[in-house]
Amino acid sequence: ATLCVLCLLAAVPAAAQEEDRDRIPRFAADIVIEADGDFLVTEEIDFEVMPGSDKRGIYRDFPTSYRGFMGLNEKVAFEVLEVTRDGKDEPYLLIDGPAGERVRIGHPNVLLREGIHRYRLVYRTDRQLLFFDDFDEIYWNVTGNDWAHPIDRAEATIHLPPGAAVLDSAGYTGHAGEQGGDFTQGRTADGGIAFATTRSLQPGEGFTVAVSFPKGFVPEPSLEQRLQQGLFDNLGPLVAFLGLLATFAFFFWQWLR
Repeated sequence: ATLCVLCLLAAVPAAAQEEDRDRIPRFAADIVIEADGDFLVTEEIDFEVMPGSDKRGIYRDFPTSYRGFMGLNEKVAFEVLEVTRDGKDEPYLLIDGPAGERVRIGHPNVLLREGIHRYRLVYRTDRQLLFFDDFDEIYWNVTGNDWAHPIDRAEATIHLPPGAAVLDSAGYTGHAGEQGGDFTQGRTADGGIAFATTRSLQPGEGFTVAVSFPKGFVPEPSLEQRLQQGLFDNLGPLVAFLGLLATFAFFFWQWLR
């Protein structure tokens, strides 16, 4: 599952960031599980700029590399489709992040005016669905756990594939690893599963949701596909290992001679 980490792009030193009073009144994510298993995600982040603040935008860190079975690399795709602020296109730049892609949103020479700004980020990602023996599951960290500002309200709506029924659902609030239950759950008019926090999330806290549904609605990758993808994800280390093995074999052959 994806760990969604959103951090603020500040134009002041880190020590000053700790003292500013900017906040996120609302963070909402809408996740659609598409027929092929890809996730289409729309995030709306309301960011309130307080008097005296010196902000130019935000950045969004999206991890694309994970450690999977036997410590092997697993990589997911991340495609940005739309970025807006207050309903208008906003400039952004894709750069390397701590564990994948970073979307740097905003103009480096334009300060944000005081008040609430609504950022909207739409992206698509793959290989996020979890496949188990008896069910499939989406396990999604909605907000991430690295915000430097409080989040007054976090929301998430999960749209399952057409016809899929909910088998089980859960939510977690707090710091990484905690299992707080400060949220409500319901259904939207179009059948989505809606979650919302019931308290503010403090810096370092996040909100994660999970929904499971019957198998058969999304094609599960075959063993051959998994092996091919695993080979592709670990091509670099594999080439390095084969090179080391060839070097060892050469010197061993020379020793035998």
